[in-house]
Amino acid sequence: MQQRDAAFAPQVAPAALERDADAAAGAVLTGGPLPALRPAGPAVQRQPADVKRAERKAAVLARRPIRYEDAKSRNTAYDKQFRFATLATVAGGRHKALADLWTDGKHDEFADAVAGVQFDLDLPEREIDGVLGPGTWWRIAGLGAAMASIKEVHREKSEKLCYEASRERMTRGVKMATGHALTLPRGHTQTVFEWILATHEWRMGQIDEQYRGTGAAGALVYAGLGTFVAEGDIWTGGLQPGAAMQVWADRDDFNLLRAGWITKGGKKRAIQPEDRGFHGTSFVFIRYVDAARTAIEVRHFGRVERHKQSDFAVWVAANPTAP
Repeated sequence: MQQRDAAFAPQVAPAALERDADAAAGAVLTGGPLPALRPAGPAVQRQPADVKRAERKAAVLARRPIRYEDAKSRNTAYDKQFRFATLATVAGGRHKALADLWTDGKHDEFADAVAGVQFDLDLPEREIDGVLGPGTWWRIAGLGAAMASIKEVHREKSEKLCYEASRERMTRGVKMATGHALTLPRGHTQTVFEWILATHEWRMGQIDEQYRGTGAAGALVYAGLGTFVAEGDIWTGGLQPGAAMQVWADRDDFNLLRAGWITKGGKKRAIQPEDRGFHGTSFVFIRYVDAARTAIEVRHFGRVERHKQSDFAVWVAANPTAP
């Protein structure tokens, strides 16, 4: 964003303004020279926000000297868990410089760089320590990586209902990736979020068509945390780790949900669960199994499953985006 400095002129008494105006008007009428304007005084310069932030960053990092030996030891342990070399590709490769420092064995410089990233991520000053642990890693890796990493679900509902397991991975993933709870965009309601996530058949006609029958994928998009993936792109490499997915065993079930209403005997009414089988489930994408993308691995409840395209008739997905 372009910064512009603002100049502020000192206040001038009304009487002085009137005299200046009269003199200027007289000069125009008589053809005489215009009176010299009074100097407004020196312009007041405001420091650009990015300069102020850079100065604050330097001050904070100076107050937080890195304990290099401790940082090296802890970072070495976390490298085994997170594999720092993957920073070259995580989050679009924005932190490749960190990966290079670590793989080159420049551990002190790596710790200094991590401390700078921690400041940029707005971590509390007490947490700026040059150690790339979970609190910093997931903020760097992002929502998708965080969601895909959650192996076990803890809530009782998550162990019984597929969409509740997906919900838990969304909410915990947001907390891991941002440090904050999941909140819906302005104008979006928790009620509609629930209708989309759980695919309440009788509510489909009351929500926007793009969300009908989309389950966890649609809920992620509605929450402002995802973008839909075209069904044809799912099996050509279009999925990213953490993608929320909804599948259906029968395309006619899905088509009815997309219609939103059912018409029988010339009368239109809300869809009811008994109108069709509505066999479907939701899960979170981890990775493609092979280069040919013939199968995928997903987190379903508290387990990892492998599926191929022929397992379901309809595939709906949404890739996570930055909160």
